Amino acid sequence: MLRKLIIDLSSEQAANRRKILILAILTFVALC
Repeated sequence: MLRKLIIDLSSEQAANRRKILILAILTFVALC
């Protein structure tokens, strides 16, 4: 379970998703 999660997080697609999520949060914080 944990190993699968680590592999998923280290995948390129997950990294891109994290980047988008961080940008969305930063934008939301900046607008508030």
